This record gives sequence, C-alpha cells and structure tokens, in this order.
Amino acid sequence: MCINRSTEVNSNVSRALVEASSSYIIVPLVVGSGIWGLLSLECTGRERYWQDLEIDLASNIATQLGVAIQQSLFFQELQTELKERKRAELALQKLNQELELRIEQRTAMLRISRKNSQINERRFRSFFDFAPIGIAVTDIKTDQLIAVNQSFCQLLG
Repeated sequence: MCINRSTEVNSNVSRALVEASSSYIIVPLVVGSGIWGLLSLECTGRERYWQDLEIDLASNIATQLGVAIQQSLFFQELQTELKERKRAELALQKLNQELELRIEQRTAMLRISRKNSQINERRFRSFFDFAPIGIAVTDIKTDQLIAVNQSFCQLLG
C-alpha cells in the first residue's frame, strides 16, 4: 500500500494513524503463508510522492525480512527439537546404564547360583559315591535305573 498524501486516505485506513505523517509506504511482512506484520516508511512534514524504485526497495526489504523471520522461527524450532532430542538421548542413556547394571547384577547372581549349584552337585556326588548304604536313582515314569553307587552294586553283588 502506498499513500502519497494523507488527505487521500480511504476508509480502510485509520485517519489517526496517518495524520502524524503526510506520506507512507506500507508493505506486508509475509512469513510462511500469512502476514506477520507490516513494514512502514513514513515521510513527515511534507507530502511526498514515492518513486517506483523506493516502493520496489521497500517491497524487497519486506520480502527479505519475511524470509529472515521465517528462518529465525525455523531456527528456534530446530533449537527446541534439538533440546528435546538431547533430553531424550540423556534419558535413553540413563535407561541403558540402568539396564547394563541390571544385566551385570543378574550375571553376577547367575555366576553365584551356578557356583552354588556346582558345589551342591559335588557334595551330592560325593555323598552318593561314598555313602555306606546302597543308593539307586531311577526314572519314575519308566522305572529304569539312571545311576547307582558302589554300595548298591556291592549289595546286589
């Protein structure tokens, strides 16, 4: 919008706004698909007829400002997304560390359990092998002998 004389203002523009200056160039700042604001050039004190070159310059400046504002907004969005990703990454790292700790604890418990099992198996084997009485281990389903000790063999001859 270009106003060369404030006396030429139509009903769409507030008279109070234009009375302070005599000539205006008002160009919308387009950001994305909407109007973000306005770029206004004013000439006070005297009426002025803006040249096409000045109007084109104001339009080009408004276009560049719109692009700069859009890039700034995009940059802010990227910064926000980056912060969110860093938070998520830290949370993931924490969960990963907790999982690794759990795995280490369970692995240690498994080693202890395996060691205890081996000790118990050796004790049982020793008791089984050197017991003064005959011992036989059978399969309950088939009634077949699985293992017998030396005393059992001596007992049966």
